[in-house]
Order: sequence, then structure tokens, then C-alpha cells
Amino acid sequence: PGRQAVLRAVLGLCIFVFVPLTGLAKDVPAEPVQATSRHVNLLPNPSFEEMADGAADETLVPGWHLRFRWNDAANKTEPPLTAEEAAIIDDPAQARSGRRCLRLEPRKQRGFTGLTLMAEAAKGPIAPGLYELSAWFRGRPGTRGNFGKSPIGLQQSLMGVGETWRRNRVVSYTNGGAAGPFHFTIFKEGQHDQIKDPLLFIDDLSVTRLVSGLADVFGDHMVLQRHKPAPVWGWTEEPNQEVVLSFNGQTKTATSDADGRWMVTLDPMKAGGPHELELDGRLAAYDVMVGDVWLCSGQSNMEMGVDKVNGEFNRAPEVLAQANHPAIRLWHPSKQFSSDPMRSYQVRQDVWYAEYQARWNVCTPRTLGMGGWGGFSAVGYFFGREI
Repeated sequence: PGRQAVLRAVLGLCIFVFVPLTGLAKDVPAEPVQATSRHVNLLPNPSFEEMADGAADETLVPGWHLRFRWNDAANKTEPPLTAEEAAIIDDPAQARSGRRCLRLEPRKQRGFTGLTLMAEAAKGPIAPGLYELSAWFRGRPGTRGNFGKSPIGLQQSLMGVGETWRRNRVVSYTNGGAAGPFHFTIFKEGQHDQIKDPLLFIDDLSVTRLVSGLADVFGDHMVLQRHKPAPVWGWTEEPNQEVVLSFNGQTKTATSDADGRWMVTLDPMKAGGPHELELDGRLAAYDVMVGDVWLCSGQSNMEMGVDKVNGEFNRAPEVLAQANHPAIRLWHPSKQFSSDPMRSYQVRQDVWYAEYQARWNVCTPRTLGMGGWGGFSAVGYFFGREI
């Protein structure tokens, strides 16, 4: 905390494009499934509360199943999964939910590229709206995989797998229709730069229809300014809708305007954390710190990343290797333009560093060196590290 928070902003107008979540499903009822209350989770058994008998590659819990992720679709002769590769851990001490969690550990010698956990969402089409895909995970540091919505490919890479539980989430809009399955994939050793002996624990999975949310500049791992009134704003599904925000012992209420926009102002706070921020009873942001927020704006001299020196990439391996600074948080938007003012950023899904855009990241060698123009702003990073 304190003076160790850096926020990089690029001046200009931005645009945001919603990516549909619709897919294909069987036996679609005629009427959409409407959310009957706020923040409804569409997934069955998010904390694996029910258990089922059977082989691991068939059914672990009702509503879920595991499948292989193949390199060669014609070569599907693998034997069933073993208990060492996929198992329910019925130990509250090991689960974030305090109940049970799932353990995945794919074997190197198998022919598939990884293991994918899949679940069908609520039966029938889902109502139009914004949906959040969320999961908590921990495991062997460096374990790689992705999660998202099938079959249209909306997915996000797992980031920061470590020994403590961490949340990964993605929010997108759907026009309604078939929900499609939710997937969570862990790659086996040697696939997609996977580490040796990958291991992943998963808990508290959810696909949630949102009726309120935070603006893009707020989220997990963010920093709020210390010793000053801290404004927080966002959106609602309907105009004139009341929201309740809770953070660090404070509870604030607001009513959205005719455009569904709202704002609350938190009282001044001292540096510290981590804290959790709740919006309408839902965990909207976790691992939130209170410290100093710096805006680093400019042109190419400010944009040039840590890993790009004198016009060449991969020139700062020693700097990146030493960039484990959990109290420094980084944020930068995608570079987009619009002739009209827009309310959100477009996170481009066609670039390999998309998961680093318009979101807060804890400063690590990976997050510092990815995205942007050679990674995060070199001027901004060294400034933040120095202070």
C-alpha cells in the first residue's frame, strides 16, 4: 500500500463491443428463463455440494462431466481417468467454500492436450443481459489453462495460479437464447508452455446474470486512493434502480439515473488491505488495496513497455525476473477510438494479451511484460517501484 500503485491511462475516446454468449443447446423451451432475483447463478453445484458415483471421466457431480481435450480428434482411445487425475476433495479445510473442491492433475503420458471440466447451465434459453463467468482456483505455481463459455470460444487464460485461492472472471453480454456449456481446462505438461506436473484446485464456479455492476476501471486487485473521498461508479440494468455498495466497514446506497448510471463516494480511508467490495450482496471486487493511484499519460515515451528498449523487444529479462511486487498494481486500457463518447472499453479478443487489458493486475514478471507495447509502461513501472 502507500505510494505503490500505478495506473496507466491512454488519452482518447474508447469503444466497447459486447461479445455474445449464445451457443447451441438441445430441447430448447419456447419461453426464456427469467432471473427471479438479483444475481442468479445458473450453474449446478457450484461448490460440488452433491457427489455422485461413477468413473471420473463420466460424472463427478450431478450436472458436471469431464472430457479429454484432444490434439487429434480421430485418436480417442485413452483409458478412463484415474482418481489421481480428477477427484473431489471432501475436505472443508482445503476448499475455499468450506465444503469440497475439485482437484485436476493431468498425466504427461496421455495423448490428449489437457482436461476440460464442463457443465450445462440452466435448462432452456437464458434471458438477455450481462453475465459474469467466475471461478476460484489455486494450485502449483505456473499451472496454465483457460476457462469460458463454449462453443463460441469466449474464454480467458488462467492468471497467477499459486498456493492461495484466486478468482478469475469475465463479463459479457448476451442477446438471450441457448446458454451453451461452461468449461474449465487445465493443459497437460508440455502443451501450451505448461509446467512440469501441473496441478489445479477449483471451487465456487458460477455463471451469473448481473443486474448491476462496476465501471471497467474498478475490479479485483484494484487500488483506491487513500486519505481522500473515493468515488466509485457503475451501471444498473434498469433506470432508477437502487444499489447498495459495501467496502471496508462502509455501506453506501445510490439510485441510478435515467441512463442506468450511479455513483457513491466512500469516506477517506487510511492505506491498507486487502479488502472486499460487495455490490447488492455480490462480491464485485476482492483483494482491493487502499493506497496511492498515479495516472501515467503521454505518447510513445510513456507507452514504451519495460520489455522494449531502443526499439527492440526482450531486452529486460533481469528487470522482469525481479518484478514480484504484490503491493504494486497495474492497469491499462486497450487502445480504441470512437467518434462518440462511450461508457466502456473494448477488450479485444483477437490479440493474445487480451486478458491484460482494462483490468487490474498484481505486478509479477508475467503481468509486467505482457500486453501493450512491450509490456507495462517502463516509465510508470520504475516510478512506482522507486516510490
